[in-house]
Amino acid sequence: MCDSQVHGWKVHRRASIALIALAVLLLHVRLLDAMAPGHSASPARPPMRAHAAVEFRTLVAQAPDPLATAPTVEQIAALPAPPAERRVVPVRRPRTAAQPVARPRIETPVEANRALPAALAAADLPAPSLSVVEQPAPLHRTVVPPSAQLRYRVERGERVGNAELSWQVLDGVYEARLEIVYEGSQRLALRRISQVSQGRIDAAGVAPQRHTERRPRAGMQAVNFERDSGEVSFSGPSWRIALAAGAQDGLSWMLQLAAVAQAEPDRATAGGEIVLAVVGIRGESRPWRFRFEAIESLPRVAGAVVLAKWVREPSEPYDARIEVWLDPTRHHLPVRLRSGALEMVLVE
Repeated sequence: MCDSQVHGWKVHRRASIALIALAVLLLHVRLLDAMAPGHSASPARPPMRAHAAVEFRTLVAQAPDPLATAPTVEQIAALPAPPAERRVVPVRRPRTAAQPVARPRIETPVEANRALPAALAAADLPAPSLSVVEQPAPLHRTVVPPSAQLRYRVERGERVGNAELSWQVLDGVYEARLEIVYEGSQRLALRRISQVSQGRIDAAGVAPQRHTERRPRAGMQAVNFERDSGEVSFSGPSWRIALAAGAQDGLSWMLQLAAVAQAEPDRATAGGEIVLAVVGIRGESRPWRFRFEAIESLPRVAGAVVLAKWVREPSEPYDARIEVWLDPTRHHLPVRLRSGALEMVLVE
């Protein structure tokens, strides 16, 4: 190839490259122009046409004339009768053992202490039955017996022992103490029962202020007769009860019974009755009714010739029948006492 041909080929090549570069440049310019913010590829929208005017009118509805629209008597008579009212009758299902009838539970201090058969079975002295306060006991005339000290032989089932009742009165103040000691036990604490009643003598007779009771394995329990406030409180139960006039405790009732029998000996006849308000160690209070039963002579009682027997019948579950023999020659102090399985008989 000669120099002229080579030169021509180079010129032709440069021209082709220039055309290609120009075409690429025009294409980029076109693309950049299309991407500009003011550019839109969509066709122009046609101008909006004006809407036609809308006219609003308010239409007032007139109520129909009631006389013109009221039904006639014939139309009313032709109407069908309304359906009978449906009554829903509950279906009573038979009760079963698995579905007991629920009853409202009323918790009272009496029900809270019903579970005491074991405690009462272990008791050696008559205890008030579990009940709420009933009608107040009537007040009797009294002649309080003078100071005395009585010793008894005690039997309770197979257990035997001795008891001592100490009654001390001085200047209107009294203390009654009953100690029972059973035989056969090695430890004295397991065979000793102690009751103490302290108070004053007032117009109603024996007026206790504090009563304590100590039994084996049970500790000491107390009843407080708060005469200033007219209430009775307990060391065990948390509630209080009203203090009835002439109220006695679980020990002083023996002395009050003797005081009434001494002041009113005519009650020891058929139909005779002595009523005492007794407060129990477990927080209950109600009248105890002693009924005269007979005049008896008991050879087992030391030095007794004629005794008046009084009986209190049980009136509540777990209550004990009490029989007490009063000796007129000893200011009607008890010389024999039987309460359930317990029996105390006076000895020399």
